[in-house]
Amino acid sequence: IHQTVIRSFFSLVVLVVYVISYFRKDSSIYLSFFFFPILTSFFTLFVPIGGVLEKVVGMRITLAISALVLMLAGYLLSLKVSAGFSIVCYLIFGAGLGISAMVSVKATCYFYPDKKGMITSLLNSFSSIGVAIFNIIGDFVLINPEREQMVNNKYYKEDIAENFVYYVYFIMFVIPIFTIIAIIFASLSERKKSIALQEEEEQRISLQPADEKETESDRNNSKALTPEELNAQNKEKYKRDLKKIFTSFGIW
Repeated sequence: IHQTVIRSFFSLVVLVVYVISYFRKDSSIYLSFFFFPILTSFFTLFVPIGGVLEKVVGMRITLAISALVLMLAGYLLSLKVSAGFSIVCYLIFGAGLGISAMVSVKATCYFYPDKKGMITSLLNSFSSIGVAIFNIIGDFVLINPEREQMVNNKYYKEDIAENFVYYVYFIMFVIPIFTIIAIIFASLSERKKSIALQEEEEQRISLQPADEKETESDRNNSKALTPEELNAQNKEKYKRDLKKIFTSFGIW
């Protein structure tokens, strides 16, 4: 459900003709060519960054960050600054979508560890369904319910174009509601993750030769690492990975 709603921002690409009409005084229809590649490019770029961020701060905070970034982009787009500035807003949309992309996949896979392929396919399907549903809501209900045609095949009339901002507000209203629901389920998923990590550690120790098992047992004071300790170790590791990523961009 979370992915269905979050990916609704891709419908803003489908409805880009209303964006151009919204900024018709200082825009050209050719600007619409930039919206989709910019959004998808930054979506792809921020998917791995979101994955590392999830390892460092956890699923819940990552989901909250993604929702805040998307709401910020929606608010900036609604300000009607300029058509060029709207491209920057789509850039931010892509970043917000990418941050949470892997969180939903991982959280769901912890509930169904033996069906990861099917779960990933279902998530992608629901993402596409979300775009279709919100496209219908936006185009046929909120923006252009009377199905008026474009003026001179260039722009929609001002009253129709102005309705676009109501669609943006609608998405901004829906996003936090479903993000809270996703955070609740992410909390349950993190518990399952802790249990799975503990089971993996116990299985790893049980498969070691007796002499290595004794050495490791002495090193850890004859105690296996708790899930909290394992999570702490993993977070330190991924903090280092995150630092490497930002260092490669020269911003650390």
